[in-house]
Amino acid sequence: MFTYMVDLTDGAVFSEANNIEIRNPGLDSGEDIYTAMYTLLDEGIATLEASTGPAPINDLYFNGDKESWIRFANSFKLKMRLTTRLVSPTESANAINAIIADGRFIGSNSEDMEFTYGTQGPPNESRHPFFTGNYITGAGAYMPNFMMSFMRDSSAVEDPRMLYYFYRQTTRDPQNASELPCNGDPNYPYCNIGQGYWGRDHGDPNSIPNDRNLRTVYGVYPAGGAFDDQFADVVDSNNLGGNGIHPIMLSSWVHFMLAESALTLGTNGNAADYLETALRQHIAKVIGFFPGGSPGSANVDAFVDDVMTKFNAADDAGKLDIIAREWLIASWGNATEPFNTYRRTGFPSILPDPVFNLGPIMRSFLYPENERTTNTNPNFEQRSTQDPVFWDNNPDGFIN
Repeated sequence: MFTYMVDLTDGAVFSEANNIEIRNPGLDSGEDIYTAMYTLLDEGIATLEASTGPAPINDLYFNGDKESWIRFANSFKLKMRLTTRLVSPTESANAINAIIADGRFIGSNSEDMEFTYGTQGPPNESRHPFFTGNYITGAGAYMPNFMMSFMRDSSAVEDPRMLYYFYRQTTRDPQNASELPCNGDPNYPYCNIGQGYWGRDHGDPNSIPNDRNLRTVYGVYPAGGAFDDQFADVVDSNNLGGNGIHPIMLSSWVHFMLAESALTLGTNGNAADYLETALRQHIAKVIGFFPGGSPGSANVDAFVDDVMTKFNAADDAGKLDIIAREWLIASWGNATEPFNTYRRTGFPSILPDPVFNLGPIMRSFLYPENERTTNTNPNFEQRSTQDPVFWDNNPDGFIN
């Protein structure tokens, strides 16, 4: 959590936190907190390696298996080193090569770090929030038109995860502006992409029509919703009852990280091999949520071959763009890494401009105002959303 606070706000209260004698703790720099987190992770790994005691009770992630926690700790260090590669390339490369040589990182789908939701409703709600927000009384969110369009149309073969990510409640398209206010407006690059994919463009300020039983919603992965072969409203659909996951650190993501690292830092391994492994692992994971809807190995092979052909033909910038793009798609259900990747690399290039100008994209987040008003420490100054975090040394205007 401290690492993610740094990724979002750069500084955070750390060394003076939880000290009853310090009523107004000061901020530590993001770089100092990252250094402290490396130490904490190494101490955790050493403690696990030396432990001969019983496994913990109620381990919701790895059922008390210490080797799984060590793999996660190393994978998280890999993520941190990749995140900081712009400001410490040599240190990052050496640390990543050491993790590769050690071999104890999340390397297969069976080793993934994820939180698993259940199917229990109130009063002990255990279902995925995407499910409870969209399947109980109708859709409560809109799916992004640009992503649905890209996954369906950018390759000669539709992305095999399409029917798992998205669930269409209908096969028909909006018929007029009362159903979809952007109909006929030339400012919208998508508005409606057809075939019942009923989404929304980024930055669309229009009011919300009565389309809760028409919108496309989250599907089987990761929400535990419905597989896209029914075209019934969500309330009446056959679904997994909310038994989905929140992905935290997936093997496929680790291989995307290794691909970027090999390409940009020259670390051990081949970027193309890492990318192909990442794609195949993630597709297999998604299909595993509903094996009965399998797109078939031939379609999976054709899709992966198409991506790899484009990757191998691209220059280094194009290769990095493809890695970031495929990592973004595989991050469905967790937005943290795509945000970090975009600020670090400027990719993927497929991200659309908003329909109406929303101003420059945030390079970092503001501190909570209630923290600012109650903490009188003089170094607790509010930042601008255009202030980069310590590991982002890209120029002003690098992203928009």
